[in-house]
Amino acid sequence: MLLAENGRVGLEIFSAKSKEIDLVLLDMIMPEMNGRDCFNEIRKTNPTARVVLSSGFTRGDDLPDMRAEGLLGFIRKPYRGVLLSRAIAAALNEGKKESILWAS
Repeated sequence: MLLAENGRVGLEIFSAKSKEIDLVLLDMIMPEMNGRDCFNEIRKTNPTARVVLSSGFTRGDDLPDMRAEGLLGFIRKPYRGVLLSRAIAAALNEGKKESILWAS
């Protein structure tokens, strides 16, 4: 597991190690670069990157656009570990579109 203290560092880590990363879990509200901008930059680096978004604060109009751009799931904070596990499993099993988790 790789951790980043903000969106900009997360993007730097992803750019350097994208071949080693199976899934990215983003928060919508992060210092230096928000989740939407980080997601867009990740997808520029790797258009097939698997990304799940988590937030307690997100505008409703962000999610449909991000989903259309390849976001594989969303979980609203606070969440329980089992919900996070399901979102990660669904994103890693993205071939089954019905398995993708959109929990709020």
